[in-house]
Amino acid sequence: MSMISKKFLQSSLLYTIAGAMPLASGFVLLFFYLNYLTVEQFGLLALYIAFTAFIQLLMNFGFESYIGIHYIKVKDNPLMVRQYIGTMVVSMLLIGLFFILFFASVGELLFQWLFGEKGLLFYPWGMFSVLTAFGNSFFKTYTNLLINQQKSTRFFWMNSFNFVLTIGFSLAGLFIYPFTLTGPMWGRLLSGAGIFLLALYYFLHEYGLEFKKEQLRPLFLYCAPVLIYFLLSWVLGNIDRFIILGFMTKEDVAIFDFAMKCTLLIDFFQNGITYVVNPKVFSIIREENTLVSSQRINKYFNGFSAVNLLFIPLFVIAIPLLLKPFIHNEAYYHSFTFLGILSVGFVSRVWFFMFQIPLFYFNQTRALPKVFFFSALFQIVITLPLVRYFGIPGAVWASFLVKPAQAFFLYIASRKVYHFKVNPWKIYYLPVFYTLAVVSTTFFINSSNQYWIESGHLLLAILLVTAAYRKELLPFTRSLTGKK
Repeated sequence: MSMISKKFLQSSLLYTIAGAMPLASGFVLLFFYLNYLTVEQFGLLALYIAFTAFIQLLMNFGFESYIGIHYIKVKDNPLMVRQYIGTMVVSMLLIGLFFILFFASVGELLFQWLFGEKGLLFYPWGMFSVLTAFGNSFFKTYTNLLINQQKSTRFFWMNSFNFVLTIGFSLAGLFIYPFTLTGPMWGRLLSGAGIFLLALYYFLHEYGLEFKKEQLRPLFLYCAPVLIYFLLSWVLGNIDRFIILGFMTKEDVAIFDFAMKCTLLIDFFQNGITYVVNPKVFSIIREENTLVSSQRINKYFNGFSAVNLLFIPLFVIAIPLLLKPFIHNEAYYHSFTFLGILSVGFVSRVWFFMFQIPLFYFNQTRALPKVFFFSALFQIVITLPLVRYFGIPGAVWASFLVKPAQAFFLYIASRKVYHFKVNPWKIYYLPVFYTLAVVSTTFFINSSNQYWIESGHLLLAILLVTAAYRKELLPFTRSLTGKK
């Protein structure tokens, strides 16, 4: 069984770079936020960004998922493509307008009820978050369509445009109004308006607003459970900040959030690979018309798992070395001590992506709310006591534990519609062994031996991947060099 090809790696790199740009803008701005905002202001900004993500999910209503899956199924019928995309555009505009009016009316009361004296206010920055979410939601749906259309060039330039707008507006505001939230919040709002107008132009130019009521039923039947799934995913990714705010301070939120933002690079990397893997796997499932995974499918996840195991320890070593020279406030240095545990949780994300695909392809999205309800419940149940009694380290361990739990719950649901016939050593045993090795040595890490132990983790990953993939490495290396 061959590993992934040179062409696959090239496509992955292109989509990784382009797809990571919206999030990468936040990572670039992070250095300026850390030096031009107080720790308390940075904690507040993290909470407003999390709120924006929540509203964006409500406004999007799962359309970003539906638009790609359905396009693959009807792409040979231009009339149907035009009808269902036109219907989606109208629906997105109406849903967005509804939530803007709703939060403009009751947002202040909701914030007072939820956050009391914690310093999180709805006006003006909460309302800015709602408006930003509208633009981001619209843009995200269109770029997801481009992924499944394999329009990599436009995908790249669309995300580049978003990157430039976000960086430019945010830095201008941050330099003009340092140590306030004015710059970051205006920067996000103006960039959201710009990418909304660009996405709207392409939607109208290529598909129009051909609204068909008969398209609504299948659309909402698919998207309603996906929305619940995404909202529960938001709980898994963001509720810990609000729990920390409840028990501790905005400064503690800032320290934890910075550690989590460092791991965004792993998200960038993994999401970039899925941009290439998912459409290919969807197409293979369609061609083979079977409910059992094949070698053609498995080679993508085997390669994903191998590269993931090598990337994670390299990331843990490199990030503190690269970031410390740019961070003047040493209060944030404490965040680096949590990277080992936070990062090793991403080992199980390969399982997550693999088990998720059948549910999306076979329209079994009704299982997703149940999966993520139990995952979110698990997250809350373990985070509350761990944060209360152990503070930030408790939130870190909860974040680690919930990732394999997510994958397990997803497997329980997906095995009912699809059989995963995989190489257990490459998919399961190697990631588990590496994770246990990292966890068992984490308790012995201190400032004097941190890099030695983490270098040992990298060496272990190299040895494990070499041993498991020794038969594929030689032809894979030859494919990269072009030699026969």
